[in-house]
Amino acid sequence: MNFLSSLEMGDHVFVVYSNQEAKLRDCFSFLKAGFDNNEFLFIMMESLSKDEIFNRIAKEWNIGDTEELEGIKDDILITTPKEWYYPDDDFNTYRILKKWELTFSNASKRGKKGLRSFIDVTAFFIEGLENELIAYDEILEKQFPFPFSSVYAYKMEDIKKMTPQQYALLNKNHGIWITD
Repeated sequence: MNFLSSLEMGDHVFVVYSNQEAKLRDCFSFLKAGFDNNEFLFIMMESLSKDEIFNRIAKEWNIGDTEELEGIKDDILITTPKEWYYPDDDFNTYRILKKWELTFSNASKRGKKGLRSFIDVTAFFIEGLENELIAYDEILEKQFPFPFSSVYAYKMEDIKKMTPQQYALLNKNHGIWITD
């Protein structure tokens, strides 16, 4: 168990990681809690392929049966920031919010209690979209009429590149947790 295990449905936090392994450990632990709670899972990261993510899920969640792993794939959406947020190089908040609503609608039809997401934001810094991400986050939770818990994972080096204003907005919106 880790500190993310204490999050409740609807929590939205920013976590700063100094290393990749800690981020991945927290990711799969956080998502497992959502899986056990019958939530639809959303994973956004580029550091692992979809196959690598599912292999890690099988290992960390002790899923030895291929059929069982195939069965849970419908309850997990794996994507990248570009695919989800700016597929046509346009960061359109309205379009993104509609995608979240459609995702929840589909998940609720499958009997899911809510959404749980782990989003690695590294790509936003690489693409120079950190301001868009911060502005989007300011309206994020006000827009969702459904249970939605999320972790936005930051690299320590990206946090250090932020302006004081960017950092203050992140901290004001949800606070920032810094891990070892």
